[in-house]
Amino acid sequence: IVPAKYKREDLMYLACGIAGATAANCSFNCVAPKLIVTQKDWPQRDLFHKILKEVLQNQVVAYPYYPGADVRHKDFKDTYPQAETIGEVMADDYLPFLWIPNVD
Repeated sequence: IVPAKYKREDLMYLACGIAGATAANCSFNCVAPKLIVTQKDWPQRDLFHKILKEVLQNQVVAYPYYPGADVRHKDFKDTYPQAETIGEVMADDYLPFLWIPNVD
């Protein structure tokens, strides 16, 4: 995200685009966003993160149909215990999004 002064609705638009691309096809698309880079000193950084998390929280997580996805998800979560889980999970075998803010 290029740091600028955005209106709240512009931040929502950006967040919806990122969340939609992330959630599509259970995030198994090769172009699905996995890392969002924002400038550390951007005044709207925390607001954007809050909006993006809210939008992701409202995404319905699809069934992770790729073999081994559950193992890779668990391994990631075990390696990065600070990762927050977000997203609407419909059943135990569905995998929520993992969120790690403020990585240096």
